[in-house]
This record gives sequence, structure tokens and C-alpha cells, in this order.
Amino acid sequence: MAAVAVAVAVAGGLAYGRPPLFGAFSSATLILFTLTVLHALAALAAPVVQDTRSLKCRTCQLTVAHLDEALVPLLFDMLGKPTPPAYGAIDELVEAKVEKACLTSSIHLVAARRKVCAQLLEDHFDTIAAAFRAIADAHVNGDASDEPDAVTAVCGNSTRICEGKYADMEVSDVVKLEEQLALSSVSGAGNGAGEEDDEKRQFLSESKPGKKAQRTFGSARKLVASTFLDEVVVAEQRDAVVYFATPKATPRLHAATLANVHWLAEQTSSKGCLVGVLDVELNHVPPPYGTHLAAGASVQIYAAGRKRSPVVAFHHDVAHGDVGADVAPRRSDLLSILGRRAGRVDTQARANASAIRLTDAVRDGSAREL
Repeated sequence: MAAVAVAVAVAGGLAYGRPPLFGAFSSATLILFTLTVLHALAALAAPVVQDTRSLKCRTCQLTVAHLDEALVPLLFDMLGKPTPPAYGAIDELVEAKVEKACLTSSIHLVAARRKVCAQLLEDHFDTIAAAFRAIADAHVNGDASDEPDAVTAVCGNSTRICEGKYADMEVSDVVKLEEQLALSSVSGAGNGAGEEDDEKRQFLSESKPGKKAQRTFGSARKLVASTFLDEVVVAEQRDAVVYFATPKATPRLHAATLANVHWLAEQTSSKGCLVGVLDVELNHVPPPYGTHLAAGASVQIYAAGRKRSPVVAFHHDVAHGDVGADVAPRRSDLLSILGRRAGRVDTQARANASAIRLTDAVRDGSAREL
């Protein structure tokens, strides 16, 4: 690319009747011309992600993949306890999660997918539930190699909603493809898909805050949809704590939670740990990373090295109305979860040290738990 820039500059110098290279760079007009050419070349070089899945296929895969991320860890945790789960507990957990499968942001925020997902659950609820029971059974039997993939089982083998090469896609394949599509949509490279032309895969986003706006906002970083991937996801070796806020729907809860998140940022922010706030009423997080419920406020930890599986530290469904500080995540709870689930050792150490200081301060009366 640098060689192309030099070649353009030299050619431009000759065209303008100036000495090559140095004469070229002395012209502001020619510099702008060079930048324009480089931008065009970069656009041509940007990879176009091809996705020819039907709306039904993509919705099925998104729905089941999000269920896999949210449900399988809960199943394994339940099955890994010394005492076996009560009779019917597995079925109850699976059915409860499947019932809410259409509420993930990548489904709920797109009208066409919401409709398809609702029909998917109506037609294939038992099939989806059975796929996750099979995963639980394989885990109990201790044979990881025999553990079925939920996306392949549901969207390919059982329902035949996806065809051809897409019928064999697994959860990891779907996550990877959606990540590529999200990055393409943000970079402007396009994705070559014709599945939802009316949606255009555009995401609502506030403008990127300047330095002055960030200083006014407080200790936590103000995040917007257009910068979410770069700041939270692409920075793979950095822990990130994100508060997905609903300030208009739950103003009292928001005030209490925001204060604690700013406090958390003061205690734990570093080059290796980002603490940020994103207003979900003004920003849509590109899938597959907006796995929080679209209808709720939440705090999630995107651990370094495990960005595809965020840990929910707090969630409140706005359907339950606005609530006060009593329901907001406590400072000690946020520190405890970050200390256990962060991906970096230094983040864990900083969170645990802050937790000890907070406990001592509450004990001697110099601070109170919020």
C-alpha cells in the first residue's frame, strides 16, 4: 500500500510539472488526491462476507446459538453439583430458556426475525428443547465426543430449515459468520447477503463522544454501537465490564446502577480492563455480542480471551417497572464477580483488593455498602 502511495505521488508530481515525489507532496491538492485513491483501493481490498442463508435459516441459527451460549453453561453447572438435580429440574430450566429465546437483541430488534422466531418456537419448541436435553444427557454420560451440536441438530437435521452447506453449520460456525458480518457492516465493506434487504443491517448508534463529553460523563467509558466492537470485542486481551443502560425506562434504577459502575471504573479501570456504559435505548449492539435481553438493563463481563461468552453480572427486565437502589447491583457483588470471572490475572487482583478495602471500610464505618 505504501508503494502505491509513492507511485501515485510521483505520477502526480510529473502531471503537475513538479519534481517527482517531493514536489508532489508539497501540493495539498495532490495529497487529497492520493488519500482518495488509497481509500478507494482499501474499499476494493476489503473482504466481502458472503451470506446466502434464508431469513428462516439465519433466524433459526441465531436463536439456537444464543440459547447454546446462555443455557448450556447453566445445565453443566446444575449437573456438576454434588447433589443431582431434582426430578424435572432440567426440563424446567430448558423450557424456561427456550420460551424466552426470541428476546435476545439480534432477534428482538429486527422485526422480520421476531416474526420468524415466534413461528419457530410455535412449530418446533419440543425439537429445540430435546436438542438441549440431549446435550445434558451426553454430559452426564461423560462422553464429550458424543455431545450433539444444537444448531446442526435443530436447524439442519431435525427441521431442515437450513439447506446445503448451511445445514451442517455448528454453533461455532454461526458465531464466526455473525462476527464477520457485524465487522463488515460496521466497516462498511458490505456482506453480499440478500436475506433482509429491507433491514439493511443498520444499527442505531449515538455519535462517538469527544474528550470533553467523556470527561463530563464520568469515570466509566461512554460506549456507542459504532465503537462497541472495537473497544469491547476486538480488544481480545482486555477485560471489559459493560453496563447496558435503560435510563428512560428505569430512571431510578439507572441512577443507582450508574453510580456504582462509575465507582467500579475508579477501582478497576486500567489498560487491561475497560468499564463502560452503553445506552441501549439509543444504541443497538451488533450481533452476536448483544446477547443481553433487548428489553432489559444489564451489566455484563466480556472477559479477555472469552469475548463470545459474556457473563451476566446483573439483569433487570424493564417489564417489571422502574425500581430503586435496592435492586441495583451492589458494589461488592460487581467486584466479586469481576474478581472471579475476569480473564486477566491483574484485573482479578485489582478487583479482589478493592473488595477487601470496601469490606474494611464498611466494617469501620467510613463507608457504606451501596
